[in-house]
Formats: sequence, C-alpha cells, structure tokens
Amino acid sequence: MKLHVSFLGLLIFLFGPCVNCKINYFAEYYSSSIVGLVKLLDIENQFVLRMKEYAEAQEQKLATLKTYLKILERERLQSTKEQKQYLSSPLHKFSLIRRLRQDWPTLQNYTKQEVGAEQLQAMTELLAKAPDEDDLQEMLKGIDRIEYFYDLNPIDMSLGRLQDREFGQTLSIRDCLALAQFKYEKKDYGGAFAWYSIALKREREPKSFTYDKLLGRALDGVREQFARTRLLKVMTKEEPLLSDTQLRAEVDKILNRSALVEHFVNDLLERDDEIVSHNKQLQEPYYLGCRGGYPKRTNLHCRYNTTTTPFLRLAPFKMEEVSL
Repeated sequence: MKLHVSFLGLLIFLFGPCVNCKINYFAEYYSSSIVGLVKLLDIENQFVLRMKEYAEAQEQKLATLKTYLKILERERLQSTKEQKQYLSSPLHKFSLIRRLRQDWPTLQNYTKQEVGAEQLQAMTELLAKAPDEDDLQEMLKGIDRIEYFYDLNPIDMSLGRLQDREFGQTLSIRDCLALAQFKYEKKDYGGAFAWYSIALKREREPKSFTYDKLLGRALDGVREQFARTRLLKVMTKEEPLLSDTQLRAEVDKILNRSALVEHFVNDLLERDDEIVSHNKQLQEPYYLGCRGGYPKRTNLHCRYNTTTTPFLRLAPFKMEEVSL
C-alpha cells in the first residue's frame, strides 16, 4: 500500500522505534519526535553561539599576549659583543632582571587562566540535552529504511534527492561514513560498499584541514575498510556456508597478504555500477507498495495514524491511501 503523507509524517513513521527494541517510555527520544527535533535546532544554535563567544574570549586573550610581546620587541643582538654592550647600561640590567622576576611569572600565570569558563559551562549543559547513542542509531535505521523501502539510489540520497525531491542538504563525508559503518555492522555489505565508495569519491569540504584537525582525519583507514567490504560482499555469495566471523577472518588474511590493495581500491572507485546495483531484495509485499508497484484504485480513503509510535498518540497524522 502506498500512502500519500507529508514528509514529516513519513519521517515519524520510518524513524519510529523498532518493534524489537527496548523502549523507555519515560525518556525523550528526539529521533521519533518532530517536536524534539525542533528543540535540537535551538540547542545547536545556542551551542554555536556559545562556541563563538568562547572563541572570541580566546582571541582576546591571544591579542593581549601579542600586544605585550610587541612592546618587548627589540633589535636582535647577534654577537656576544652586542649583548655585552646592551647590558652595559644599568637601566637595561634593571629592566631585564625586573621583567624576569615580576612580569614573566605573571604572564605565565595569565596563560594558565581558564578563559571562557562561563561559555564552557553553558556548552556542557547544552550537550547534556543532546541526542544519545539510541537516537543516533534510530536515525541511522530510519535512513536505512527509507533507502530500502523506496529503493533509493545512494548517490541521489547523498546529494539531497529523495524520490525526485530536492531538499538542499547534501550529506558530508562523515555522514556517509556513519551510514557505511552502520550497514557494515549489520552485515549489509552491499549497502556499506556503496556508502564507503560515495565517501571516498566525495569532494573534500572547504577548509577540510581544519575539520580534520578538530574532529580527526575522517578518511583514515577507510580505503582498507572499503576493500574489506567489497571482498565480504562477494564472499558472502560465494561461500554461503561460512559464518560471518569466518568470512571476516578469510578477508583479513587476503588483505594482509596482498600488496595490491591500493590498486584494487583505485580500480573499484572507477566504477559506478556497483554503487547503484547492490542487492535490495523485496521481502514483504508492502515494500512493493511503498515503491508504487501496485496499480492505482479509486475506492480509497483517509485515516489517522495513532499507533506507529507513542508520539502519535498525542499528535496523530493524517494518511491518504493513494493505492492499495
């Protein structure tokens, strides 16, 4: 059955807590609530503001130190003779000893002072309200469901296109890697291969050096993981009797023996066909319905969904059946 619903309603339906998950009904799950997600936008805006204030405080401290150091600038004394001549003045001697005794210890203490403590505390309090690992896992499952249910092209998804609709939000390299790792961990090696490939081919963000310095190098080890995923994808089909642990052990042996991993990876990255053709088998009839595979009928109706998630008990959304 294909349902015509608002995109927000679709997200609630697909991102709702899974049937087999343990749900704490007293906890606030951002991943299953549009109202909660709106709160997150405000939290992120506040966090950015506090981070800017913290950076400005650090810049002010640095500017103060630079100003003092500029005052002390003098012509560099190259030779011992020049140094002795400079120190022959009692005033120079006095200033040097006084600075080293009084000023420099004070400056050292100044550099140790914690600047922006108020902003740091505010950011700590904001992060306490941030999504937890359960929220992240639910969102990853939701994106995975959207891709699978609607047979979407991962390349289109990474560029912000869902069923011919542009959302103006491309996924970053780190977004793509998170999806790839999620699929790898749930043994969807075809899907993981596609998202690793997209991440490796994605043009680096502007000022990516700064991102890597702050967040760590995003692509470290990804090329080898990409090769490992490709081998697992093939061997899963060719060796169906081996367990996943055995398959991974065999793949690691191959990678450890091979001196041509880089060549193998470069060859794989030149192909686009495998990215869009990884196996998405239909397991349930409603998958076909979500993809518009059933003929349209006219004797249909609307109804309110109040059962998919606990949130919908408070805010049900209207669904119009457009085919059955």
